[in-house]
Amino acid sequence: MDCFEATCNFMHFNNERIGTYHEPSKLFKIYPVLSYLNKKLQSLYLSWQNIAIDESLTQWRGRLSFRWYIPLRASKFEIKSYELCDSSSGTLYWHTTCKTHTLSENRNWNRERFRDSSFLHSTDATVWCTQPFFRKQKNRRVVEKEDEQRQMKGTMETLTAKKLKE
Repeated sequence: MDCFEATCNFMHFNNERIGTYHEPSKLFKIYPVLSYLNKKLQSLYLSWQNIAIDESLTQWRGRLSFRWYIPLRASKFEIKSYELCDSSSGTLYWHTTCKTHTLSENRNWNRERFRDSSFLHSTDATVWCTQPFFRKQKNRRVVEKEDEQRQMKGTMETLTAKKLKE
Protein backbone atom coordinates (compact mmCIF):
# COMPACT_ATOMS: atom_id res chain seq x y z
CA MET A 1 0.00 0.00 0.00
CA ASP A 2 1.48 3.34 -1.03
CA CYS A 3 1.29 6.57 0.98
CA PHE A 4 -1.72 7.98 -0.92
CA GLU A 5 -3.83 4.84 -0.43
CA ALA A 6 -2.95 4.73 3.27
CA THR A 7 -3.96 8.37 3.67
CA CYS A 8 -7.27 7.74 1.89
CA ASN A 9 -8.02 4.67 4.02
CA PHE A 10 -7.27 6.24 7.37
CA MET A 11 -8.37 9.87 6.93
CA HIS A 12 -11.80 10.43 8.48
CA PHE A 13 -13.51 13.69 9.35
CA ASN A 14 -16.27 12.18 11.47
CA ASN A 15 -16.40 9.94 14.53
CA GLU A 16 -18.21 6.70 13.71
CA ARG A 17 -18.88 5.91 17.37
CA ILE A 18 -21.14 8.92 17.91
CA GLY A 19 -24.69 7.89 17.07
CA THR A 20 -26.21 11.36 16.74
CA TYR A 21 -25.70 11.61 12.99
CA HIS A 22 -28.85 12.33 10.96
CA GLU A 23 -27.50 13.26 7.53
CA PRO A 24 -27.06 11.13 4.36
CA SER A 25 -25.16 8.06 5.51
CA LYS A 26 -23.25 7.52 2.25
CA LEU A 27 -21.24 10.70 2.82
CA PHE A 28 -20.83 10.10 6.56
CA LYS A 29 -17.04 10.27 6.67
CA ILE A 30 -16.68 13.52 4.73
CA TYR A 31 -20.01 15.18 5.61
CA PRO A 32 -18.56 17.59 8.21
CA VAL A 33 -16.19 18.98 5.56
CA LEU A 34 -18.96 19.30 2.95
CA SER A 35 -21.30 20.87 5.49
CA TYR A 36 -18.65 23.36 6.62
CA LEU A 37 -17.81 24.35 3.04
CA ASN A 38 -21.47 24.82 2.07
CA LYS A 39 -22.17 26.96 5.16
CA LYS A 40 -19.04 29.04 4.57
CA LEU A 41 -19.82 29.56 0.89
CA GLN A 42 -23.39 30.60 1.71
CA SER A 43 -22.36 33.02 4.46
CA LEU A 44 -19.60 34.75 2.49
CA TYR A 45 -21.48 35.56 -0.67
CA LEU A 46 -25.09 36.22 -1.65
CA SER A 47 -26.04 36.90 -5.24
CA TRP A 48 -29.05 39.03 -6.12
CA GLN A 49 -29.54 37.79 -9.64
CA ASN A 50 -27.81 35.92 -12.47
CA ILE A 51 -27.61 32.56 -10.72
CA ALA A 52 -26.88 29.36 -12.61
CA ILE A 53 -27.21 25.72 -11.66
CA ASP A 54 -24.40 23.68 -13.13
CA GLU A 55 -24.76 19.92 -13.42
CA SER A 56 -21.37 18.25 -13.54
CA LEU A 57 -20.22 14.66 -13.88
CA THR A 58 -16.97 13.66 -12.21
CA GLN A 59 -15.18 10.51 -13.31
CA TRP A 60 -15.18 7.82 -10.63
CA ARG A 61 -13.46 4.47 -10.29
CA GLY A 62 -14.39 2.44 -7.29
CA ARG A 63 -17.40 1.34 -5.33
CA LEU A 64 -20.06 3.92 -4.60
CA SER A 65 -23.80 3.40 -4.52
CA PHE A 66 -24.73 6.83 -5.88
CA ARG A 67 -22.49 6.72 -8.96
CA TRP A 68 -24.05 6.99 -12.41
CA TYR A 69 -23.48 4.32 -15.06
CA ILE A 70 -23.14 5.80 -18.56
CA PRO A 71 -22.28 3.00 -21.03
CA LEU A 72 -21.51 5.23 -24.04
CA ARG A 73 -18.69 7.15 -22.37
CA ALA A 74 -15.06 6.14 -22.00
CA SER A 75 -15.31 6.49 -18.23
CA LYS A 76 -18.39 4.39 -17.50
CA PHE A 77 -18.97 5.48 -13.90
CA GLU A 78 -19.38 9.07 -12.79
CA ILE A 79 -20.70 11.06 -9.85
CA LYS A 80 -23.34 13.66 -10.65
CA SER A 81 -23.27 16.90 -8.69
CA TYR A 82 -25.09 20.21 -8.82
CA GLU A 83 -23.46 23.56 -8.13
CA LEU A 84 -25.37 26.78 -7.58
CA CYS A 85 -23.14 29.55 -8.93
CA ASP A 86 -23.22 33.23 -9.74
CA SER A 87 -23.18 33.28 -13.54
CA SER A 88 -21.37 36.62 -13.85
CA SER A 89 -18.46 35.95 -11.46
CA GLY A 90 -18.47 32.14 -11.26
CA THR A 91 -18.58 32.23 -7.46
CA LEU A 92 -19.69 28.89 -6.03
CA TYR A 93 -22.63 29.36 -3.66
CA TRP A 94 -23.66 25.78 -2.93
CA HIS A 95 -22.67 22.22 -3.92
CA THR A 96 -24.32 18.82 -3.58
CA THR A 97 -23.98 15.32 -5.00
CA CYS A 98 -26.97 13.19 -5.83
CA LYS A 99 -28.56 10.33 -7.67
CA THR A 100 -32.10 10.23 -9.03
CA HIS A 101 -33.73 8.95 -5.85
CA THR A 102 -31.62 10.75 -3.24
CA LEU A 103 -33.10 14.22 -3.70
CA SER A 104 -36.46 13.27 -2.27
CA GLU A 105 -35.36 10.53 0.15
CA ASN A 106 -32.34 12.01 1.91
CA ARG A 107 -33.18 15.69 2.12
CA ASN A 108 -35.61 17.44 4.43
CA TRP A 109 -37.14 20.04 2.18
CA ASN A 110 -40.72 21.03 1.52
CA ARG A 111 -41.29 18.95 -1.58
CA GLU A 112 -45.06 18.83 -1.07
CA ARG A 113 -45.22 22.48 -2.05
CA PHE A 114 -43.67 21.76 -5.44
CA ARG A 115 -44.98 18.24 -6.07
CA ASP A 116 -46.07 17.75 -9.65
CA SER A 117 -46.14 14.53 -11.62
CA SER A 118 -44.67 16.29 -14.67
CA PHE A 119 -41.45 17.28 -12.87
CA LEU A 120 -38.35 15.84 -14.47
CA HIS A 121 -35.27 15.02 -12.41
CA SER A 122 -33.56 18.23 -13.56
CA THR A 123 -36.60 20.33 -12.59
CA ASP A 124 -36.77 18.60 -9.24
CA ALA A 125 -33.07 19.27 -8.67
CA THR A 126 -33.42 22.91 -9.71
CA VAL A 127 -36.28 23.56 -7.30
CA TRP A 128 -34.45 21.75 -4.51
CA CYS A 129 -31.13 23.56 -5.09
CA THR A 130 -32.64 27.03 -5.25
CA GLN A 131 -35.04 26.73 -2.30
CA PRO A 132 -32.53 27.85 0.39
CA PHE A 133 -31.42 30.69 -1.88
CA PHE A 134 -34.93 32.11 -2.21
CA ARG A 135 -35.53 31.76 1.52
CA LYS A 136 -32.38 33.80 2.13
CA GLN A 137 -33.46 36.38 -0.46
CA LYS A 138 -36.80 36.74 1.33
CA ASN A 139 -35.01 37.28 4.65
CA ARG A 140 -32.75 39.84 3.00
CA ARG A 141 -35.77 41.76 1.65
CA VAL A 142 -37.33 41.78 5.12
CA VAL A 143 -34.12 43.20 6.62
CA GLU A 144 -33.93 45.86 3.89
CA LYS A 145 -37.56 46.83 4.49
CA GLU A 146 -36.89 47.18 8.22
CA ASP A 147 -33.83 49.34 7.43
CA GLU A 148 -35.94 51.57 5.18
CA GLN A 149 -38.55 51.93 7.92
CA ARG A 150 -35.86 52.88 10.44
CA GLN A 151 -34.40 55.44 8.04
CA MET A 152 -37.84 56.94 7.37
CA LYS A 153 -38.55 57.08 11.09
CA GLY A 154 -35.20 58.82 11.68
CA THR A 155 -35.92 61.29 8.86
CA MET A 156 -39.37 62.03 10.27
CA GLU A 157 -37.91 62.60 13.74
CA THR A 158 -35.29 64.96 12.28
CA LEU A 159 -37.93 66.93 10.36
CA THR A 160 -40.16 67.11 13.44
CA ALA A 161 -37.24 68.36 15.55
CA LYS A 162 -36.43 71.05 12.96
CA LYS A 163 -40.06 72.21 12.85
CA LEU A 164 -40.18 72.41 16.66
CA LYS A 165 -37.05 74.59 16.67
CA GLU A 166 -38.62 77.02 14.19
